[in-house]
Amino acid sequence: MASGRIIFLNGTSSSGKSSIARELLDILDDGVFFHMAVDGFSAMRSKRELEAEELDAALRRTRMGFHRSIAA
Repeated sequence: MASGRIIFLNGTSSSGKSSIARELLDILDDGVFFHMAVDGFSAMRSKRELEAEELDAALRRTRMGFHRSIAA
């Protein structure tokens, strides 16, 4: 299994996470890096109203898909 590096940036809204991620993309020179924002990933989901059970399943699939994307 190939190894890699994942850098998590956590913070409140407008705390500078995206700005830091952009700077990291510019300065990290030991590999290929991607900036994957959770909000952007979630924005790909449809906007229609979901019942609680449907919402639970959709959020679980979204979270699993995000994790698989990071692993890839």
